[in-house]
Amino acid sequence: MIKFHVIRPQTPNPPQSPIRVVEQVTGREVGWVNRYLDREYVRRLANTTLRIYAHNLLHFVRWWESLHHTGDVVEGDLTESTLLDYVKFQSGQQSPPSGSTINDRVAVADRALRNEFPHAPPLPGGSRLSSSFFASQAAGPGPAAGSDEPAASEGAQTQHRAAVGGGGGAFLVQFPHGAGLGDRGLDAPARAAVRRSVEFE
Repeated sequence: MIKFHVIRPQTPNPPQSPIRVVEQVTGREVGWVNRYLDREYVRRLANTTLRIYAHNLLHFVRWWESLHHTGDVVEGDLTESTLLDYVKFQSGQQSPPSGSTINDRVAVADRALRNEFPHAPPLPGGSRLSSSFFASQAAGPGPAAGSDEPAASEGAQTQHRAAVGGGGGAFLVQFPHGAGLGDRGLDAPARAAVRRSVEFE
């Protein structure tokens, strides 16, 4: 098992982010993660924000390594269910993180992967995600049962939703239609709509 951690080199390279994710034993950098941090550093993000991004990506890298035995991501290994599988992993932990924590981790992973693989297949939110996981619904509450209220107007934002169960409860995962890896712009907000909807004892 490869171990990773976040470091701040004592002699940073000015064109690069001063926050790095590396292999703990060898010091080898996790290239795709650090390239994303470099990109955000050039955009003049604060070091505290870069550190938060690095720790969110560190969590993803550790999960990815548990499956692929490497922190490197190959485009061919990405599928439409990659981020959904990551959400399910988190929600299934003994003490699952809050919905906002899952939200932040998934959103930053999505952006970093999109930065590295702009032509990769769409992840959750992509228009071709399996309907067995998601159902398209208009954003916001729908009309009550038996109501004569018309359906959401044409052009309303569409969301994909999935209920993800876990030991700590169920999570309702929502992604705007077309907001997956293959469709989101690199400057999209760093928060996908993921929230805990139901908690069980």
